[in-house]
Amino acid sequence: MKHKLAILILLCASFSANAEFQQLAVSGDTTITKEETTAKAAASFKTTAFQLNANFEIKPEKKLKTFGAKYSPIPQVTVYYGQLSFGGLYTRIKTPCFTVPGALSSVSVPSAGISVTMPTSGTSIKTPKALCLKASAGNFSLTCMTRHKEAKTEHDEYLFGLDYHPPRTRLNFSLTGGSFESQKEAGTRWFLSERPYEREKIKYAVFEAIYNGSYFKLHSANSVSTTPFEKPTGSWRLSTTLTSRFLRLDSGLFWCDADHITIEETFLRKTLVSYVHPQLKSVTLKNGHKIRAGLTFSAAQSYSDGMAPECTNRGDLAFAAEYKTNLLTFSLSAKCENALHGASKQEIAELEESRKAEESGNADGGHGDSSGGGTEKSTSLFKLMDFATANSFLCYTEKTTNVLGLGFKAFPLFLGRTQQFSLNANFKVFPLNKKKNSTDASATLTFCPNDKLSFFIKQSAGFSVDEESEAGTGKTNIYFLDSVKTEIKARLKCVYKNSSGYLTAKATIKKELDSDDGLAILFYCGATFYIKP
Repeated sequence: MKHKLAILILLCASFSANAEFQQLAVSGDTTITKEETTAKAAASFKTTAFQLNANFEIKPEKKLKTFGAKYSPIPQVTVYYGQLSFGGLYTRIKTPCFTVPGALSSVSVPSAGISVTMPTSGTSIKTPKALCLKASAGNFSLTCMTRHKEAKTEHDEYLFGLDYHPPRTRLNFSLTGGSFESQKEAGTRWFLSERPYEREKIKYAVFEAIYNGSYFKLHSANSVSTTPFEKPTGSWRLSTTLTSRFLRLDSGLFWCDADHITIEETFLRKTLVSYVHPQLKSVTLKNGHKIRAGLTFSAAQSYSDGMAPECTNRGDLAFAAEYKTNLLTFSLSAKCENALHGASKQEIAELEESRKAEESGNADGGHGDSSGGGTEKSTSLFKLMDFATANSFLCYTEKTTNVLGLGFKAFPLFLGRTQQFSLNANFKVFPLNKKKNSTDASATLTFCPNDKLSFFIKQSAGFSVDEESEAGTGKTNIYFLDSVKTEIKARLKCVYKNSSGYLTAKATIKKELDSDDGLAILFYCGATFYIKP
């Protein structure tokens, strides 16, 4: 890596004669807590052809944490070196499976190609150094990258990507390939938890297609890679979005082989994920009020670790709605998590038999078993189908949680400025293990008397069932105060701007009243100087 840096500096010195200065930014922040005091500094120098970012640790140690250099001899070619962060398609190569959206979340089309980000003050010192080249010509763009990783298996990672955007269309195609090395050593235990393999270079290829239309959006990604085992593995990801004036429908499907190894040297255990997400977009009523609602149903199949992994099927359901006026906002949410999807015929027969046994027991005197047996082992969720049929829709399991959330927000005017007050409560119910039931509530006040000063106060409390008290009394659903937390935050921010740059200074005080170690004071100051092109 040292000779690569020397070559980059030589190129910058050779072609920077005509570069024009654009920006110089310096900043520093200090955090004071009871345990320690930390201080950091950052600097960024930017011209039309060259940019250098550096981040330093001043306290408790004095050292260079991260740095990055960016050089563009011509607008179509850019060279990067340093502790770089890669996004876009690269994040989907690291984590091929999508994240199931929430009931009111909007699914956006991912950005095409591989993006490169220079290190900032928040970049981890463990980020490996990388050398990257990005070039473009017409509707084609090229990305080449190499970096040395030491996280699990020390090796050099290589990547090559080609993107194509057909003219006068909303299509993007990407073809990416690369290689990395991976190794899994055998443990000393008699029963191994994972399949071991020797150090081996794994090659992979990814093809991605994106269409970003006004009413229809599509994203498809296919990958294939070699493995230390007998045959190659792959994954497939498809997401679509249909939109109209008031409605929106998102859907997704992901599939992969159980032995698929990612570039993070981890096995993908979630082999099948799908979701459907219909949503009522924000609709304005005649009185000016707005309403929106959404529903997400997802199903997944995953495998546990081990030489003989167990298969788990699950289905989650989430609903949320929001009603908004000029001064008030009401929200309602409901979720059923970790529900078994598609009970087997044997389970259905056992459930039906236990249900009949309990009914006969109640008929004989009402002394059915209430200790967790009978129908407590698995209960129909929505009663959409009878357990007597072989196509049961959803069943409760030991991990099933029903969550009901209520929210309230107010936006009062004070001193000519809008303030905010919110109140939220979540009720968690475990159908088959009521001793885990809990309730969380929080109240938040954000007060901004002017554009420089702001206050934030949050009071939260948790209620749960006391298992010891239940064991002694034999009663259930008796809630006791479990935790109380008060958080206060005050911030003063001053900004001075003119035609040559701006100065920023911030002071933030954070305190948890219920914790002696919860005080933190943050000072930040920054200066940016620039010349307008």
